[in-house]
Amino acid sequence: MSLSGICQIPNGGFDNWSNLSSPNLEVWDQIGNVYRSIDAVSGNHSVRLENNGNLGTFGAIANVDLEDNLKGGQAYDEIPLVMSFWCKYDIASGDVAKVYAIFKAQGQALGTVDFTISGNSADTFVNFKFPIQWATQITPDTVIVVAASTDLVNPSVNGDGYLILDHVEFKTFSTLHDSVENHDFEDWTELDIPYPTDWFTSDVYLKQEFNFPFYLESVTKANDIQSGTGSLKLKNVEFDGKPFPGMALSGSSLKALTGPTFLTTRRWKYIHGLYMYDPDSTDVASVLAAFYKNGTLIGLAQQDFDSVRLGSYQYFSQAIQYFSADVPDSASIVITSANPEEPLGESSTLWIDNLSFSDHTAQIDDFAVSKLKFYPNPTSGLLHVEHHGNTQLEYEITDLFGHSLIRTRDSEIDLGSLPNSVYLLHIWEGNYRSTFKIMKL
Repeated sequence: MSLSGICQIPNGGFDNWSNLSSPNLEVWDQIGNVYRSIDAVSGNHSVRLENNGNLGTFGAIANVDLEDNLKGGQAYDEIPLVMSFWCKYDIASGDVAKVYAIFKAQGQALGTVDFTISGNSADTFVNFKFPIQWATQITPDTVIVVAASTDLVNPSVNGDGYLILDHVEFKTFSTLHDSVENHDFEDWTELDIPYPTDWFTSDVYLKQEFNFPFYLESVTKANDIQSGTGSLKLKNVEFDGKPFPGMALSGSSLKALTGPTFLTTRRWKYIHGLYMYDPDSTDVASVLAAFYKNGTLIGLAQQDFDSVRLGSYQYFSQAIQYFSADVPDSASIVITSANPEEPLGESSTLWIDNLSFSDHTAQIDDFAVSKLKFYPNPTSGLLHVEHHGNTQLEYEITDLFGHSLIRTRDSEIDLGSLPNSVYLLHIWEGNYRSTFKIMKL
């Protein structure tokens, strides 16, 4: 095969990988918008909790598991009178930040702090000293400390804002008592999230959009390679109690879902590559390539995978269907381990390697198109498909973005409920597929 007939998709061999490094606060549990800050009273760091008014998100930290109803706590056996901390803040009107402390003995609360912060500190650190409300003089055995850029009891975010916190301490007059671990927020651990260079992944999205403090490993560099030094592995993982698909998108953001992310200057005929797939439940993985001219979608190719293919890489090839005579100037690719709108299995896994565009005939031929006939096209409702063969076919109607609208084994397909538009008819024989453009008038 001549190299002049092949377009190497940016890092389509998935040999080159980069890391997104993000600091995580040691000892403390964190959710939402929690960041390391170099704006500190002393030392090198403090912790910054942010509100995002557009997304309605906030930041919170605690020295216990925030999702476990504040159970447990750090061992503590003193009876201080005051909780002291330094903070700089700018809280939107109608919002509040909170700092809490709970001293407990055998699980029962003995003393509490519930401090509310509003307004702004004029870009200056302020030292707050708040009396601890003791219900008894029994010595505690644990302490819980929580800080949030909103009220966790009734969370509400009306606008952008922040709370920078430093040096959380307990005192009795001038006497400094034991403090919680990492109370000055100096200790941070770097969390490295690997991703294929020139690609954007679901793990990077969770970190950048929600500051998710863990690497879910929905996208990883695989050791199972056909050539080169790496390949792409996407896997469904559990997130918020539900399956979450591994996703890789060409480019550096979610733009591949709606527009082009890299240049191409040719009317390529095929997208092809190598794959293995291990579906859980009835998941269907896919590789979707979209082609654009001056920002307008003019072509699509979608390869779906729904059968077990393990042990060695299998070759796939999918013809690109163009909707105009234009030559594209750009393209994008989205790869998923399952349908992003409805992932079903907890561990569906897709491996992809050596992804490229080509002008050459696919090595694995689609079933004979000459045996197919579909009519009328355009149609006002019913579409009839004739197949002069011995195998059972499956039919799917999707929009131009690949969203499934109808899936059936019936050769008479009713498009009557769909709006007048251009659609794609996908016809499967086993794991092989041909795609055609149809019009509903």
